[in-house]
Amino acid sequence: MTRTSKSNKEMNLRTRVINPTEMEVESTPKQKPVKRIRNPSRIDNLAPYNIADDILSKQFSATLGQWLQIPAQRRNLANALRRHFISTPS
Repeated sequence: MTRTSKSNKEMNLRTRVINPTEMEVESTPKQKPVKRIRNPSRIDNLAPYNIADDILSKQFSATLGQWLQIPAQRRNLANALRRHFISTPS
């Protein structure tokens, strides 16, 4: 030790010496927990949902004003309300 101002105890505290020690390892491997099988939930037992069947069974909910905002539907309504000429045999 070349430093004269520091004591040996202080030098031992400042310089860290690592002494490797082997870790103890257990020889028996850990067992995985037993997986328990569950019954299906209530949601899994429900019948599958079909949106097409739902739409076809619903009551029509659009109002006349909503349909008349669409130009093609306006023309269809006008044609349905128009009084057509009766063709007379000549």
